[in-house]
Amino acid sequence: MVPALSPDTTNPGRRYQRRTGAITRGPVTADTPGLSAVDFTGRSVPEPENGAARGVQFGLSGIAGTGAGAPASVAGPAVPLVHPEQSFPPSARMASPEALRGYRLTRFERRQQSSRWLISAAREAEGREPFVSGVTAQDEDWVRPPAPARCRWRIAPVVGVHHDPDLPRPAHFSGTFRCGSVWACPVCAAVIRAYRAVEISQAVTNHLAAGGGALFASVTMRHLRADLLHDTLDTAMVAWRKVQSGAPWLRFRTQIGFVGAIRTTEITYGDNGWHPHHHVLLLTERPLSTAEVTAAESTLAAMWIRRVVALGGRTPTRRRGVRVEAVDDRGQVLAQYMAKVQEHQGQPRRTDIGKELARGDLKVGKAGSLMPFELLDDETRSPVPRRLWVEYYSATYRRRAFSWTRGLHDLLLPGEPEKSDEEVLDEVERAPAVLLVEGVTYDRLIRQPAMLALVLDLVEQGRTELATTVASGAFLDGQSIERYNSVYQK
Repeated sequence: MVPALSPDTTNPGRRYQRRTGAITRGPVTADTPGLSAVDFTGRSVPEPENGAARGVQFGLSGIAGTGAGAPASVAGPAVPLVHPEQSFPPSARMASPEALRGYRLTRFERRQQSSRWLISAAREAEGREPFVSGVTAQDEDWVRPPAPARCRWRIAPVVGVHHDPDLPRPAHFSGTFRCGSVWACPVCAAVIRAYRAVEISQAVTNHLAAGGGALFASVTMRHLRADLLHDTLDTAMVAWRKVQSGAPWLRFRTQIGFVGAIRTTEITYGDNGWHPHHHVLLLTERPLSTAEVTAAESTLAAMWIRRVVALGGRTPTRRRGVRVEAVDDRGQVLAQYMAKVQEHQGQPRRTDIGKELARGDLKVGKAGSLMPFELLDDETRSPVPRRLWVEYYSATYRRRAFSWTRGLHDLLLPGEPEKSDEEVLDEVERAPAVLLVEGVTYDRLIRQPAMLALVLDLVEQGRTELATTVASGAFLDGQSIERYNSVYQK
Protein backbone atom coordinates (compact mmCIF):
# COMPACT_ATOMS: atom_id res chain seq x y z
CA MET A 1 0.00 0.00 0.00
CA VAL A 2 1.26 3.45 -0.91
CA PRO A 3 1.47 5.77 2.10
CA ALA A 4 -0.77 8.81 2.11
CA LEU A 5 0.91 12.10 1.38
CA SER A 6 -0.02 13.70 4.69
CA PRO A 7 1.40 17.01 5.95
CA ASP A 8 3.94 14.99 7.98
CA THR A 9 5.39 13.12 5.01
CA THR A 10 8.88 14.27 4.10
CA ASN A 11 10.14 14.60 0.60
CA PRO A 12 13.40 12.62 0.25
CA GLY A 13 14.80 15.05 -2.27
CA ARG A 14 14.09 18.28 -0.42
CA ARG A 15 16.62 20.00 1.77
CA TYR A 16 14.67 23.05 2.88
CA GLN A 17 11.17 23.35 4.26
CA ARG A 18 8.59 25.33 2.40
CA ARG A 19 8.15 28.55 4.32
CA THR A 20 5.09 29.83 2.52
CA GLY A 21 2.00 28.36 0.85
CA ALA A 22 0.30 25.10 1.66
CA ILE A 23 3.29 22.77 1.47
CA THR A 24 5.70 21.83 4.24
CA ARG A 25 8.53 19.55 3.10
CA GLY A 26 6.59 18.35 0.10
CA PRO A 27 3.14 17.10 1.22
CA VAL A 28 0.42 17.28 -1.40
CA THR A 29 -2.66 19.31 -0.53
CA ALA A 30 -5.79 20.06 -2.44
CA ASP A 31 -4.87 23.75 -2.61
CA THR A 32 -1.21 23.29 -3.51
CA PRO A 33 -0.10 26.66 -4.90
CA GLY A 34 0.98 26.66 -8.48
CA LEU A 35 2.10 29.36 -10.87
CA SER A 36 0.19 32.02 -8.96
CA ALA A 37 2.35 35.05 -9.64
CA VAL A 38 2.78 34.53 -13.37
CA ASP A 39 -0.11 32.76 -15.04
CA PHE A 40 1.03 31.67 -18.48
CA THR A 41 -1.41 29.21 -19.98
CA GLY A 42 1.06 27.04 -21.83
CA ARG A 43 -1.11 27.15 -24.94
CA SER A 44 0.53 26.57 -28.29
CA VAL A 45 0.94 30.09 -29.65
CA PRO A 46 3.01 31.58 -32.48
CA GLU A 47 6.20 33.39 -31.64
CA PRO A 48 6.08 37.19 -32.05
CA GLU A 49 7.86 38.32 -35.18
CA ASN A 50 9.76 41.07 -33.41
CA GLY A 51 10.49 39.20 -30.19
CA ALA A 52 11.78 35.78 -31.11
CA ALA A 53 14.94 36.26 -29.15
CA ARG A 54 13.69 38.52 -26.37
CA GLY A 55 14.22 37.29 -22.86
CA VAL A 56 16.20 34.22 -23.86
CA GLN A 57 19.49 35.55 -22.55
CA PHE A 58 19.72 38.49 -20.23
CA GLY A 59 22.35 40.18 -18.15
CA LEU A 60 22.30 40.91 -14.45
CA SER A 61 21.73 44.63 -15.03
CA GLY A 62 18.04 44.01 -15.62
CA ILE A 63 17.52 41.73 -12.63
CA ALA A 64 15.97 43.03 -9.45
CA GLY A 65 17.33 42.15 -6.03
CA THR A 66 20.49 42.90 -4.15
CA GLY A 67 23.14 40.95 -2.34
CA ALA A 68 26.17 39.28 -3.11
CA GLY A 69 14.99 5.97 -18.32
CA ALA A 70 18.43 4.78 -18.34
CA PRO A 71 19.42 1.28 -17.20
CA ALA A 72 20.82 0.72 -13.76
CA SER A 73 24.38 1.75 -13.08
CA VAL A 74 27.17 -0.74 -13.54
CA ALA A 75 28.45 -2.90 -10.69
CA GLY A 76 29.32 -1.30 -7.40
CA PRO A 77 27.29 0.45 -4.74
CA ALA A 78 26.23 4.03 -5.27
CA VAL A 79 27.95 5.53 -2.25
CA PRO A 80 28.15 9.22 -1.28
CA LEU A 81 30.79 11.73 -0.28
CA VAL A 82 33.32 12.15 -3.02
CA HIS A 83 33.76 15.87 -3.47
CA PRO A 84 34.55 17.70 -0.21
CA GLU A 85 31.68 20.13 -0.71
CA GLN A 86 29.12 17.72 -2.15
CA SER A 87 27.43 14.48 -1.22
CA PHE A 88 24.67 12.25 -2.46
CA PRO A 89 21.71 12.29 -0.07
CA PRO A 90 21.03 8.92 1.58
CA SER A 91 17.71 8.64 -0.24
CA ALA A 92 19.54 8.84 -3.58
CA ARG A 93 20.75 5.34 -2.85
CA MET A 94 17.26 4.02 -2.15
CA ALA A 95 15.44 2.04 -4.81
CA SER A 96 12.00 2.24 -3.18
CA PRO A 97 9.10 3.63 -5.25
CA GLU A 98 8.40 6.12 -2.45
CA ALA A 99 11.91 7.58 -2.77
CA LEU A 100 11.61 7.84 -6.56
CA ARG A 101 8.22 9.55 -6.27
CA GLY A 102 9.70 11.98 -3.77
CA TYR A 103 12.42 12.98 -6.20
CA ARG A 104 9.94 13.45 -9.02
CA LEU A 105 7.84 15.81 -6.92
CA THR A 106 10.95 17.72 -5.88
CA ARG A 107 12.06 18.11 -9.50
CA PHE A 108 8.62 19.30 -10.61
CA GLU A 109 8.39 21.83 -7.79
CA ARG A 110 11.89 23.10 -8.49
CA ARG A 111 11.07 23.49 -12.17
CA GLN A 112 8.00 25.53 -11.24
CA GLN A 113 10.05 27.82 -9.02
CA SER A 114 12.69 28.22 -11.73
CA SER A 115 9.98 29.14 -14.22
CA ARG A 116 8.63 31.88 -11.96
CA TRP A 117 12.03 33.40 -11.36
CA LEU A 118 13.23 33.24 -14.97
CA ILE A 119 9.99 34.67 -16.34
CA SER A 120 10.07 37.64 -13.98
CA ALA A 121 13.78 38.22 -14.69
CA ALA A 122 13.17 38.16 -18.46
CA ARG A 123 10.38 40.69 -18.10
CA GLU A 124 12.43 42.97 -15.87
CA ALA A 125 15.30 42.83 -18.37
CA GLU A 126 12.87 44.26 -20.95
CA GLY A 127 11.69 46.99 -18.58
CA ARG A 128 8.31 45.32 -17.95
CA GLU A 129 6.42 44.59 -14.78
CA PRO A 130 7.69 41.26 -13.40
CA PHE A 131 4.30 39.72 -12.62
CA VAL A 132 1.49 39.88 -15.17
CA SER A 133 -1.38 37.41 -15.38
CA GLY A 134 -2.74 35.85 -18.55
CA VAL A 135 -0.22 37.23 -21.05
CA THR A 136 0.16 35.30 -24.34
CA ALA A 137 2.37 35.71 -27.39
CA GLN A 138 -0.28 37.77 -29.18
CA ASP A 139 -0.24 40.44 -26.47
CA GLU A 140 1.89 43.55 -26.76
CA ASP A 141 3.22 42.98 -23.25
CA TRP A 142 4.55 39.51 -24.12
CA VAL A 143 8.20 38.73 -23.41
CA ARG A 144 9.42 35.32 -24.51
CA PRO A 145 10.80 33.49 -21.45
CA PRO A 146 13.98 31.42 -21.55
CA ALA A 147 13.60 27.78 -22.58
CA PRO A 148 13.83 26.30 -19.04
CA ALA A 149 10.93 28.55 -17.99
CA ARG A 150 8.78 27.09 -20.79
CA CYS A 151 9.66 23.46 -20.12
CA ARG A 152 6.39 21.48 -19.68
CA TRP A 153 4.23 24.03 -21.57
CA ARG A 154 1.72 22.46 -23.91
CA ILE A 155 2.43 22.51 -27.65
CA ALA A 156 -0.40 20.21 -28.81
CA PRO A 157 -4.21 20.18 -28.46
CA VAL A 158 -3.98 17.20 -26.10
CA VAL A 159 -1.24 15.86 -23.84
CA GLY A 160 -0.45 12.17 -23.68
CA VAL A 161 0.76 10.14 -20.70
CA HIS A 162 3.07 7.31 -21.72
CA HIS A 163 4.44 4.29 -19.87
CA ASP A 164 5.64 0.77 -20.66
CA PRO A 165 5.74 -1.46 -17.54
CA ASP A 166 8.12 -3.83 -19.33
CA LEU A 167 10.82 -1.17 -19.70
CA PRO A 168 12.91 0.34 -16.88
CA ARG A 169 11.82 3.84 -17.79
CA PRO A 170 9.57 6.29 -15.95
CA ALA A 171 6.22 7.49 -17.20
CA HIS A 172 6.25 10.77 -19.08
CA PHE A 173 4.09 13.32 -20.89
CA SER A 174 4.01 14.02 -24.62
CA GLY A 175 2.75 17.05 -26.48
CA THR A 176 4.72 19.36 -24.19
CA PHE A 177 7.82 21.48 -24.71
CA ARG A 178 11.12 20.09 -23.38
CA CYS A 179 13.94 22.55 -22.84
CA GLY A 180 16.74 19.94 -22.68
CA SER A 181 18.82 22.05 -20.28
CA VAL A 182 21.34 19.94 -18.39
CA TRP A 183 22.23 22.96 -16.25
CA ALA A 184 19.01 24.77 -15.41
CA CYS A 185 16.12 22.29 -15.68
CA PRO A 186 15.67 19.90 -12.74
CA VAL A 187 13.54 17.56 -14.88
CA CYS A 188 15.49 17.41 -18.16
CA ALA A 189 18.80 17.36 -16.28
CA ALA A 190 17.76 14.24 -14.36
CA VAL A 191 17.04 12.32 -17.58
CA ILE A 192 20.17 13.46 -19.41
CA ARG A 193 22.54 13.07 -16.49
CA ALA A 194 21.24 9.59 -15.68
CA TYR A 195 22.04 8.52 -19.23
CA ARG A 196 25.48 10.17 -19.15
CA ALA A 197 26.32 8.44 -15.86
CA VAL A 198 25.60 5.01 -17.33
CA GLU A 199 27.43 5.91 -20.53
CA ILE A 200 30.55 6.95 -18.64
CA SER A 201 30.41 3.95 -16.32
CA GLN A 202 30.18 1.55 -19.25
CA ALA A 203 33.05 3.26 -21.06
CA VAL A 204 35.24 3.03 -17.95
CA THR A 205 34.27 -0.61 -17.43
CA ASN A 206 35.28 -1.47 -21.00
CA HIS A 207 38.55 0.39 -20.66
CA LEU A 208 39.51 -1.24 -17.37
CA ALA A 209 38.52 -4.69 -18.64
CA ALA A 210 40.99 -4.21 -21.50
CA GLY A 211 43.80 -3.63 -19.00
CA GLY A 212 43.75 0.15 -18.92
CA GLY A 213 43.91 2.44 -15.92
CA ALA A 214 42.06 5.58 -14.86
CA LEU A 215 42.69 8.65 -12.72
CA PHE A 216 40.02 10.87 -11.21
CA ALA A 217 41.12 14.51 -11.05
CA SER A 218 39.37 17.52 -9.50
CA VAL A 219 40.65 20.99 -10.35
CA THR A 220 39.43 24.24 -8.85
CA MET A 221 40.59 27.74 -8.01
CA ARG A 222 40.19 30.33 -5.28
CA HIS A 223 37.07 32.49 -5.35
CA LEU A 224 35.43 35.28 -3.36
CA ARG A 225 31.82 36.29 -2.80
CA ALA A 226 32.25 39.39 -4.97
CA ASP A 227 33.24 37.31 -8.02
CA LEU A 228 30.62 36.96 -10.74
CA LEU A 229 29.96 33.37 -11.80
CA HIS A 230 30.27 34.29 -15.46
CA ASP A 231 33.85 35.45 -14.89
CA THR A 232 35.03 32.57 -12.72
CA LEU A 233 33.35 30.00 -14.95
CA ASP A 234 34.97 31.56 -18.00
CA THR A 235 38.36 31.33 -16.32
CA ALA A 236 37.80 27.70 -15.34
CA MET A 237 36.65 26.68 -18.82
CA VAL A 238 39.43 28.47 -20.71
CA ALA A 239 42.11 27.40 -18.24
CA TRP A 240 41.31 23.70 -18.68
CA ARG A 241 41.22 24.08 -22.45
CA LYS A 242 44.66 25.67 -22.35
CA VAL A 243 45.98 23.00 -20.00
CA GLN A 244 45.36 20.52 -22.82
CA SER A 245 47.68 22.35 -25.21
CA GLY A 246 51.39 22.97 -25.62
CA ALA A 247 54.53 21.03 -24.80
CA PRO A 248 53.77 20.56 -21.06
CA TRP A 249 50.55 18.70 -21.93
CA LEU A 250 52.35 16.50 -24.45
CA ARG A 251 54.90 15.57 -21.81
CA PHE A 252 52.11 14.86 -19.33
CA ARG A 253 50.39 12.58 -21.82
CA THR A 254 53.59 10.61 -22.21
CA GLN A 255 54.15 10.55 -18.45
CA ILE A 256 50.82 8.87 -17.67
CA GLY A 257 50.29 6.93 -20.90
CA PHE A 258 47.29 9.08 -21.82
CA VAL A 259 44.43 7.47 -23.77
CA GLY A 260 41.71 10.10 -23.39
CA ALA A 261 39.76 12.25 -20.94
CA ILE A 262 36.16 12.89 -19.93
CA ARG A 263 35.52 16.28 -18.33
CA THR A 264 32.46 17.50 -16.47
CA THR A 265 31.95 20.87 -14.81
CA GLU A 266 30.06 21.45 -11.57
CA ILE A 267 29.16 24.56 -9.60
CA THR A 268 28.37 25.16 -5.94
CA TYR A 269 27.59 28.28 -3.94
CA GLY A 270 28.90 28.85 -0.43
CA ASP A 271 30.25 31.38 2.03
CA ASN A 272 32.87 32.51 -0.50
CA GLY A 273 30.45 32.79 -3.40
CA TRP A 274 30.33 30.72 -6.58
CA HIS A 275 32.68 27.77 -6.86
CA PRO A 276 32.99 26.31 -10.38
CA HIS A 277 35.26 23.29 -10.68
CA HIS A 278 36.04 20.44 -13.05
CA HIS A 279 36.01 16.70 -12.52
CA VAL A 280 38.22 15.01 -15.10
CA LEU A 281 38.57 11.30 -15.77
CA LEU A 282 42.02 10.62 -17.23
CA LEU A 283 42.22 7.22 -18.91
CA THR A 284 45.67 5.64 -19.12
CA GLU A 285 47.21 2.72 -20.97
CA ARG A 286 47.74 0.80 -17.73
CA PRO A 287 47.00 1.24 -14.01
CA LEU A 288 49.50 3.59 -12.37
CA SER A 289 51.34 2.99 -9.12
CA THR A 290 50.84 5.19 -6.08
CA ALA A 291 54.09 7.01 -6.80
CA GLU A 292 53.05 7.59 -10.41
CA VAL A 293 49.68 8.97 -9.32
CA THR A 294 51.41 11.39 -6.95
CA ALA A 295 53.78 12.50 -9.70
CA ALA A 296 50.83 12.97 -12.09
CA GLU A 297 49.08 15.15 -9.51
CA SER A 298 52.15 17.37 -9.15
CA THR A 299 52.54 17.79 -12.89
CA LEU A 300 48.85 18.52 -13.45
CA ALA A 301 48.79 21.00 -10.56
CA ALA A 302 51.70 22.96 -12.03
CA MET A 303 49.97 23.21 -15.42
CA TRP A 304 46.60 24.17 -13.91
CA ILE A 305 48.00 26.84 -11.61
CA ARG A 306 50.02 28.35 -14.45
CA ARG A 307 47.01 28.60 -16.77
CA VAL A 308 44.67 30.04 -14.13
CA VAL A 309 47.16 32.72 -13.11
CA ALA A 310 47.86 33.62 -16.76
CA LEU A 311 44.13 34.27 -17.24
CA GLY A 312 44.00 36.61 -14.26
CA GLY A 313 42.39 34.14 -11.87
CA ARG A 314 43.32 33.80 -8.22
CA THR A 315 46.20 31.42 -7.68
CA PRO A 316 44.91 27.94 -6.76
CA THR A 317 46.47 26.48 -3.66
CA ARG A 318 48.59 23.39 -4.12
CA ARG A 319 46.76 21.60 -1.34
CA ARG A 320 43.21 22.15 -2.63
CA GLY A 321 43.60 23.32 -6.22
CA VAL A 322 44.22 19.89 -7.75
CA ARG A 323 43.49 16.41 -6.44
CA VAL A 324 44.20 13.21 -8.37
CA GLU A 325 43.42 9.67 -7.29
CA ALA A 326 43.28 6.27 -8.91
CA VAL A 327 40.08 4.57 -10.03
CA ASP A 328 40.05 0.91 -9.02
CA ASP A 329 39.36 -2.07 -11.26
CA ARG A 330 35.61 -1.90 -10.53
CA GLY A 331 35.26 1.67 -11.76
CA GLN A 332 35.02 2.99 -8.19
CA VAL A 333 36.86 5.97 -6.77
CA LEU A 334 38.00 6.36 -3.17
CA ALA A 335 37.68 9.84 -1.65
CA GLN A 336 41.20 9.95 -0.25
CA TYR A 337 41.52 13.71 -0.64
CA MET A 338 38.81 14.45 1.90
CA ALA A 339 39.91 15.83 5.26
CA LYS A 340 38.56 12.66 6.85
CA VAL A 341 37.76 9.57 4.80
CA GLN A 342 34.17 8.55 5.42
CA GLU A 343 33.62 4.93 6.36
CA HIS A 344 30.72 2.60 5.78
CA GLN A 345 30.57 -0.54 7.94
CA GLY A 346 34.25 -0.12 8.73
CA GLN A 347 35.34 0.28 5.12
CA PRO A 348 36.27 3.47 3.22
CA ARG A 349 33.38 4.58 1.07
CA ARG A 350 33.65 4.47 -2.68
CA THR A 351 31.41 5.77 -5.42
CA ASP A 352 30.73 4.82 -9.02
CA ILE A 353 32.81 7.05 -11.28
CA GLY A 354 29.99 7.62 -13.77
CA LYS A 355 27.66 8.79 -11.03
CA GLU A 356 30.27 11.11 -9.56
CA LEU A 357 30.99 12.69 -12.94
CA ALA A 358 27.45 13.01 -14.24
CA ARG A 359 24.86 13.03 -11.44
CA GLY A 360 25.32 16.56 -10.14
CA ASP A 361 21.53 16.81 -10.00
CA LEU A 362 21.43 14.25 -7.17
CA LYS A 363 24.07 15.88 -5.01
CA VAL A 364 23.49 18.15 -2.05
CA GLY A 365 25.92 20.74 -0.78
CA LYS A 366 28.15 20.17 2.20
CA ALA A 367 30.21 22.35 4.51
CA GLY A 368 27.88 25.35 4.16
CA SER A 369 27.60 25.14 0.36
CA LEU A 370 24.59 24.67 -1.92
CA MET A 371 24.15 22.91 -5.21
CA PRO A 372 22.36 25.22 -7.70
CA PHE A 373 19.08 23.29 -7.70
CA GLU A 374 18.91 23.70 -3.93
CA LEU A 375 18.45 27.45 -4.44
CA LEU A 376 15.02 26.61 -5.84
CA ASP A 377 13.93 25.05 -2.54
CA ASP A 378 13.99 28.37 -0.68
CA GLU A 379 10.68 30.26 -0.77
CA THR A 380 11.57 33.08 1.59
CA ARG A 381 10.86 36.58 0.42
CA SER A 382 14.55 37.35 0.21
CA PRO A 383 15.59 38.34 -3.35
CA VAL A 384 18.98 36.65 -2.97
CA PRO A 385 18.07 33.06 -3.99
CA ARG A 386 16.26 34.32 -7.08
CA ARG A 387 19.14 36.61 -8.04
CA LEU A 388 21.64 33.78 -7.63
CA TRP A 389 19.52 31.38 -9.70
CA VAL A 390 19.17 33.86 -12.56
CA GLU A 391 22.90 34.57 -12.42
CA TYR A 392 23.56 30.83 -12.56
CA TYR A 393 21.27 30.36 -15.56
CA SER A 394 22.84 33.28 -17.44
CA ALA A 395 26.41 32.12 -16.73
CA THR A 396 25.80 28.52 -17.83
CA TYR A 397 23.71 29.37 -20.90
CA ARG A 398 24.94 27.38 -23.92
CA ARG A 399 27.97 25.99 -22.12
CA ARG A 400 28.97 22.35 -22.32
CA ALA A 401 28.64 20.40 -19.11
CA PHE A 402 30.40 17.29 -20.50
CA SER A 403 33.19 16.76 -22.99
CA TRP A 404 35.09 13.71 -24.25
CA THR A 405 38.44 13.62 -26.00
CA ARG A 406 37.79 13.35 -29.73
CA GLY A 407 37.48 9.71 -30.77
CA LEU A 408 37.35 8.39 -27.19
CA HIS A 409 33.64 7.55 -27.28
CA ASP A 410 34.04 5.44 -30.43
CA LEU A 411 37.10 3.74 -28.96
CA LEU A 412 35.46 2.69 -25.69
CA LEU A 413 31.87 2.25 -26.86
CA PRO A 414 32.18 0.83 -30.39
CA GLY A 415 28.88 0.59 -32.20
CA GLU A 416 27.19 2.97 -29.75
CA PRO A 417 26.38 6.30 -31.40
CA GLU A 418 27.29 9.43 -29.45
CA LYS A 419 23.92 10.98 -28.68
CA SER A 420 23.09 14.63 -28.17
CA ASP A 421 21.02 15.68 -25.16
CA GLU A 422 17.95 15.96 -27.39
CA GLU A 423 18.48 12.43 -28.69
CA VAL A 424 18.81 11.14 -25.14
CA LEU A 425 15.43 12.65 -24.25
CA ASP A 426 13.86 11.21 -27.39
CA GLU A 427 15.19 7.73 -26.67
CA VAL A 428 14.18 7.64 -23.02
CA GLU A 429 10.69 8.93 -23.70
CA ARG A 430 9.47 6.14 -25.97
CA ALA A 431 6.48 4.23 -24.65
CA PRO A 432 2.85 3.62 -25.61
CA ALA A 433 0.19 6.13 -24.60
CA VAL A 434 -1.78 5.18 -21.51
CA LEU A 435 -4.19 8.10 -21.38
CA LEU A 436 -4.83 11.52 -22.91
CA VAL A 437 -5.37 14.82 -21.11
CA GLU A 438 -7.41 17.63 -22.63
CA GLY A 439 -5.25 20.65 -23.31
CA VAL A 440 -7.25 23.11 -21.22
CA THR A 441 -7.19 20.70 -18.29
CA TYR A 442 -3.45 20.22 -18.58
CA ASP A 443 -3.02 23.99 -18.56
CA ARG A 444 -4.56 23.93 -15.08
CA LEU A 445 -2.56 20.90 -13.96
CA ILE A 446 0.82 22.45 -14.71
CA ARG A 447 0.16 25.11 -12.08
CA GLN A 448 0.18 22.35 -9.47
CA PRO A 449 3.37 20.27 -9.80
CA ALA A 450 2.09 17.81 -7.19
CA MET A 451 -0.79 16.82 -9.46
CA LEU A 452 1.47 16.36 -12.48
CA ALA A 453 3.72 14.12 -10.41
CA LEU A 454 0.74 12.21 -9.03
CA VAL A 455 -0.59 11.38 -12.51
CA LEU A 456 2.75 9.81 -13.48
CA ASP A 457 3.06 8.02 -10.14
CA LEU A 458 -0.36 6.40 -10.51
CA VAL A 459 0.31 5.34 -14.10
CA GLU A 460 3.54 3.63 -13.03
CA GLN A 461 1.60 1.80 -10.31
CA GLY A 462 -0.88 0.54 -12.90
CA ARG A 463 -3.71 2.60 -11.38
CA THR A 464 -4.79 4.05 -14.71
CA GLU A 465 -8.38 4.70 -13.72
CA LEU A 466 -7.38 6.82 -10.74
CA ALA A 467 -4.70 8.54 -12.84
CA THR A 468 -7.41 9.44 -15.37
CA THR A 469 -9.52 10.92 -12.58
CA VAL A 470 -6.65 13.05 -11.32
CA ALA A 471 -5.70 14.09 -14.88
CA SER A 472 -9.27 15.22 -15.49
CA GLY A 473 -8.79 17.92 -12.87
CA ALA A 474 -11.01 16.30 -10.24
CA PHE A 475 -8.73 17.49 -7.44
CA LEU A 476 -8.26 21.04 -8.69
CA ASP A 477 -11.49 22.41 -7.25
CA GLY A 478 -10.49 22.74 -3.61
CA GLN A 479 -11.42 19.26 -2.37
CA SER A 480 -9.99 18.36 1.00
CA ILE A 481 -6.73 16.57 1.64
CA GLU A 482 -8.70 13.93 3.56
CA ARG A 483 -10.69 12.91 0.49
CA TYR A 484 -7.59 12.99 -1.65
CA ASN A 485 -5.78 10.61 0.69
CA SER A 486 -8.77 8.29 0.96
CA VAL A 487 -8.93 7.92 -2.83
CA TYR A 488 -5.16 7.53 -3.14
CA GLN A 489 -5.14 4.69 -0.59
CA LYS A 490 -7.78 2.58 -2.38
